[in-house]
Amino acid sequence: MSNIGISGLLIIEKKSGLPLLFQKLDPRLGDIDPALVAGFLSALQAFSYEVVESGSEGFQVDYGKRVLTIVVGHHTIFAALSDRGAQEVAAVVAELLKEFETKWYDGNEAIDASKKSSMEKVESFREVIIERVGMKNISPAWIPEFSDAEGIDWLMEPLKSLINGKNDIRTILRESGLPHDNVMKFLTVLWANGHVVFRNLLERHDVVIPTRSLVRYVQYNTAEREDLTKFSRQLAQLLPQVVPRLDGRTTVEELMREFPASVYRLLDYLFEKGAVEVLSPEKKRILIAKELLELAVTIALDMFKKKDALYALRSAVDHIGRPEIASEIHIREDGVRIEYDFDVYDGLTPRQVMEMHKAWLNLMRSFVEFLPNKKRAKYVEKLVENIRDEFFAKYSESVLDGLDEFSFFLEEILATS
Repeated sequence: MSNIGISGLLIIEKKSGLPLLFQKLDPRLGDIDPALVAGFLSALQAFSYEVVESGSEGFQVDYGKRVLTIVVGHHTIFAALSDRGAQEVAAVVAELLKEFETKWYDGNEAIDASKKSSMEKVESFREVIIERVGMKNISPAWIPEFSDAEGIDWLMEPLKSLINGKNDIRTILRESGLPHDNVMKFLTVLWANGHVVFRNLLERHDVVIPTRSLVRYVQYNTAEREDLTKFSRQLAQLLPQVVPRLDGRTTVEELMREFPASVYRLLDYLFEKGAVEVLSPEKKRILIAKELLELAVTIALDMFKKKDALYALRSAVDHIGRPEIASEIHIREDGVRIEYDFDVYDGLTPRQVMEMHKAWLNLMRSFVEFLPNKKRAKYVEKLVENIRDEFFAKYSESVLDGLDEFSFFLEEILATS
């Protein structure tokens, strides 16, 4: 297994543009829809017809804060989602595509998605992907447990008995005595084929947000609520208290400080069931932009007349003209409230979310520009100071995209005042 940071690999039929297979390689990946990726690539194919039709050994396009490495064959397009800077991705993907078209693709005829035998042959290619690429960023703290133990008689002891839902990977490696690479390969194959799930995936700095299915776990007479209660009555009773804090900005660590230690197991359970998801790299930047706007407005309300500060914000929102942003900013005579949920971003691709992030940054620039000239220099000076103290100290450089440009914009105002 190469383990080069590929979190997902999509195979698309070149002629029809339809997805044939999507293999996820990161258990934490929850915000990538194969159909949206295929749609994005179809648009790219129409836009860059000559590049795609002529074939390519690998070219990359931004897909939000991640990269799609695209390799084009005679009959299929392979698209690998990975972090930035993975130089080996194109070579690995090109090799996989060549093998797929040589051994798995039936001659020159299109794969018939309506034929079970045809699709089963495509599905069998998952094993090759898993073997060559491997799972992304496995943590020794993850805890595997069987979800479907049928058909895995090939799994050797003592590994099979050590996968009990209690031992983490670190413990399994130590007690099995098996080579590290063998254990990782076995776990990857088991997970990709649906035989095991992983617990303990959430990290302390993660921000967890609800998906649309969370409400089913709160409603009284649903199968989901019943399953949670059977799993743990204590966690079922805790859930209604936790739900209001899944507000789009509270971290797992903050929730663990606020609630009993069992809250982590509750979040882990909901994450496994798809009722919550981790804030994606793209949405994390939206969160930071919202926090920055809240800071900017709070300082403005303190330094300017309230009516002037609110007028500047209303003018900026109107100037940007994005209904998604306008719906999340509530401007009233007594102040401003910003929504931190992410419902309005449902169905957007990571690339579209990053476009929204740019709109948030433009909104902040407009807000500052619409403030009265008098006191603006002092306001900007205080805002810059707060940004340095609160944001550059709190967040890593990798998630502060655009903030340096906004800071430079503010410093330009100071230089010309």
